[in-house]
Amino acid sequence: MPGLEQVSVSPRATRRPWQRAPERRRGIAAVIAAVAAAAPLAREPRLLRQRFEDELRELIHARAVELRDVGTEPTRQDVSVTIDVAVGSSMLGAIDAVFDPGRHVDDWTRQCIASACPLAAVVLVLERAHRASGAPVRTDGAAPIIGSCPRIRLVRERIERVAATDFTVLVEGPIGR
Repeated sequence: MPGLEQVSVSPRATRRPWQRAPERRRGIAAVIAAVAAAAPLAREPRLLRQRFEDELRELIHARAVELRDVGTEPTRQDVSVTIDVAVGSSMLGAIDAVFDPGRHVDDWTRQCIASACPLAAVVLVLERAHRASGAPVRTDGAAPIIGSCPRIRLVRERIERVAATDFTVLVEGPIGR
């Protein structure tokens, strides 16, 4: 047919509905498990938000996922899918997902994002409760360490570098000096 170009696709590149079974089984339960596992360790709700966004992004194979509060604009201009997060008639925010250009967003992906909305609502409510409690909110991502001597600043810098990874770290050294 004129105007259409022929594209060869390898058999592995095509996905049949029945080939998504392992992803469907993993589904939103993996996102819930990851956020639940991070909850006791996260003293700051922004870490739960980050874990939620990372796990959902991985599940739906998106370039980016952003959970945002109601009334805030998306930080990216290339948002592919936006799904509102609400509890009853109360709007809490939205989940924005960005996919590679030209990628078709199928029903399964939309269902995954929609299924993540109740968990997103919990994350948003926890953040609001944390802000309302008057607890200090760290925006710089720095660890809550008391002290400003050069050695403490060095430790803080190292913590910041490792904090972006999934490594377990043990900090050793003299105390009280």
